[in-house]
Amino acid sequence: MVPPTPPAMIPPQMRMLPGQFNPFPPSAPKRPRRSAWFIVLLIFLIVALAVSVVANLGLLLARGGFAVAKSARQVPLVDGDTHQTIAVIPVEGVIGNASAEKLDHFLKQAEQDSEVKAIVLRVDTPGGSVAPSDEMYHRIKDFHAKTNKPVVISMGGLATSGGYYISCAAQFIVAEPTTWTGNIGVLMPHFDLSDLVQKWGIKEDTTTAPEHGFKDAGSMFRPALPEEKAYFQDLVDHAYKNFTDAVQDGRKDLLTRPIAQIANGKAYAADEALSLGLVDKIGYLEDAWNLAAALAKLQKPRIVKYQEQVNIFDMLFDGDNSNFLPGHSQSRGGTMTVNGVNINLDAHTIQDLRTPRPMYLWQD
Repeated sequence: MVPPTPPAMIPPQMRMLPGQFNPFPPSAPKRPRRSAWFIVLLIFLIVALAVSVVANLGLLLARGGFAVAKSARQVPLVDGDTHQTIAVIPVEGVIGNASAEKLDHFLKQAEQDSEVKAIVLRVDTPGGSVAPSDEMYHRIKDFHAKTNKPVVISMGGLATSGGYYISCAAQFIVAEPTTWTGNIGVLMPHFDLSDLVQKWGIKEDTTTAPEHGFKDAGSMFRPALPEEKAYFQDLVDHAYKNFTDAVQDGRKDLLTRPIAQIANGKAYAADEALSLGLVDKIGYLEDAWNLAAALAKLQKPRIVKYQEQVNIFDMLFDGDNSNFLPGHSQSRGGTMTVNGVNINLDAHTIQDLRTPRPMYLWQD
């Protein structure tokens, strides 16, 4: 049996008064712990501060606070002599203002790079807006006039309308066996919603000056008047003439039929386009750069592809990603049902419907 501990040897904090029972000594006072929510809040504040800095810096760039030099990234395709470089420049997607700016950026770099001796434009587009297509056409011609560097077109699956328009600025056109091209013509969509408007009891009360002029021509809320149709037809005819002039200038003595028989809005398969003189050869991308090498008299060409340098500011503030901007909110519209089909209408859609615009665009 263990003998009891003498009272003198019991620590003061463990001594009990008569009648008390405390088997455990009092614990030392605990230091207050910071809760998890405080750590989460701190992390959130740090992230919010970082996003705010990036956003404000991006806004400063977008407003021209200071310029950032951008250059195309060169992706090697074929090794060779660096002093005999051929640059492959992509022209893809529907042509718009951004397409013209991108091409101009790439061509400027090719102009300033003494190692680039020729370029191949890889065209894979159904076309697009009239003005950017025309700007790209003239920019390609200007590039060749300034540098005397050969320009060869390599067509992908689709090089129609505006895609063919810009191709006419090159010295040689190569189409793949499965390419569709041509589609020489102009399209100006117009939507007549007058029956729908009447059904929903909507009335247009637009005021214009001059009172009986053409300022409101093309309104989708009423049928077009005969004089308005003639007015728009004249505008479209001018755009069509610019297109056919570009084809005739670029394909001198190569067309096998009168331009009026070819420029009928049809898209042509590669073999038919070749027989009409719209393209020079059927082949692939490597055939196009081999031809560019021959035109530039290159013995051991190095082939590179230009790509845009993408940075965080492009992701945050460019194009469709602009909804990341502080304070940006997408406009919300309504939904209406027409013949059992739900149609979403927002401010941008309505504005597009209201604005007639000529297009060098293939539409099936």
